[in-house]
Amino acid sequence: MPSARRDWAVRLLIVAAILVAYFLGTLRPTVQLHTGTGYAAEGAISVEADGWTYSIPRDDMVWIDQQGSWHDAGRPNCLPIGSVTVKFAADEVHVQDSTWRQVVWVDCR
Repeated sequence: MPSARRDWAVRLLIVAAILVAYFLGTLRPTVQLHTGTGYAAEGAISVEADGWTYSIPRDDMVWIDQQGSWHDAGRPNCLPIGSVTVKFAADEVHVQDSTWRQVVWVDCR
């Protein structure tokens, strides 16, 4: 096979491998969006959605306020004391024999 054809074939194989890897990586995203009923008290926040009860951290939570501004800490202002519908993202975590879903983002818009 002449050198130019071989170089072209190698480049084509590299591009094909990159495209296949990208496609396979998009088949199963780990972070999933949910909407559920949030229950907030002074010392705890939880939300129920899709048959799970998620604990929402009160600090160090990435969230978006009603005006669309991003925050990287503090209690989401849409989760006052009481119950409210909230949109959030969670990631499934596996450590040894334990599995839980960690809330990583709350949308207050």
